[in-house]
Amino acid sequence: MKKAIVSLLVICFLAPSFTTQAQNSRNIVIEYTTSTQCGGCPCLDSVLQQVVLVRHPQTIVLACHTAWSHFGNYHGQAVSDSLNSAGGDPSACIDRTVYNVEGFNAFVDSVDARYAAAFESPVKLEIAAKSYNRATRVLTIEVDAESVSDTLNGLYRISFVIVEGNIMFQQSAHPPCTGGPNYIHFDVVRNMVNDVYGDTVINGDWPRGFTYHKTFSTVIDDAWVADNSDFIVYIFKQKPGPLRKIFDYRIQQGVRFPVAHGVGTEEINGVFSSIMNIFPNPASSITNIHFSIRQETTAVLKIFSLEGKEVRSLVNAVFQKGEYNFELNTEGLQKGIYQCIMKTDDGIDVKKLVIL
Repeated sequence: MKKAIVSLLVICFLAPSFTTQAQNSRNIVIEYTTSTQCGGCPCLDSVLQQVVLVRHPQTIVLACHTAWSHFGNYHGQAVSDSLNSAGGDPSACIDRTVYNVEGFNAFVDSVDARYAAAFESPVKLEIAAKSYNRATRVLTIEVDAESVSDTLNGLYRISFVIVEGNIMFQQSAHPPCTGGPNYIHFDVVRNMVNDVYGDTVINGDWPRGFTYHKTFSTVIDDAWVADNSDFIVYIFKQKPGPLRKIFDYRIQQGVRFPVAHGVGTEEINGVFSSIMNIFPNPASSITNIHFSIRQETTAVLKIFSLEGKEVRSLVNAVFQKGEYNFELNTEGLQKGIYQCIMKTDDGIDVKKLVIL
């Protein structure tokens, strides 16, 4: 087993070299290497879920498991190899910029600094169309990438990634980190569909207002829970010189959307009861938990802390087939990340809830 490195994180951060006049808020992309056998990795998980995503909920996180992890050996494994070679487990980078930071507090400060220094992005990403067929499990998306800056020039590439969350699986941990047999894993990279370095968008001048259109299609593996999966699209620029590692790129912008819900989703004979949506999320007072029951069943809906402690029991009743909504008053719940867990006769569904 590889020795965990907790105190040293390889974090990327350099001042951006572009200027932009358009209002196009940046969504920082954080990629970090982790493993179910890494004793120090749960500490970084906690920092991301309980601090970074609470401060900056728009942040996009990719948990890139190493080859010796239970979730390793996915298409695009080279991204975790690059991160791991830079600093061991756990190592992370912010928008694929390079800077060495010691300690988790400094990591959070680097995220804050990135948003402060480069709040706007020079590239606008929009999902023009999306369809997901539950019968064939085929996901197809169309993406528009538009320059909103007068100064873009160089080689720009685009990546399409599938991640899965709310996975309960054992996790090693060294104090003060918390793991255990019922650990919930978030943002697990399942497939970098067009590989680590993506597809070329443009190599040259990219005038303001010019839009490139890309289409991606992939099959969601039967082993992944589509309702707990998201797709992520991000665009990055290559640094001058020969291509060596992922650090030779600078991520410009990213977007994240659910695989199985939203515009264009084909709801074809869903067979599992599930939490369809929590809105608003993050929530500060009242939020709505929308869930679907596929057949008559007893449903138990509870809220847990990330440490596995039950903090609210919401529902315990028999439901007929249909869709239901539970209004949750978050008063009395401390700020942070929680797990909303629904148990029915046909399985368990977990969704993340952020309280502000």
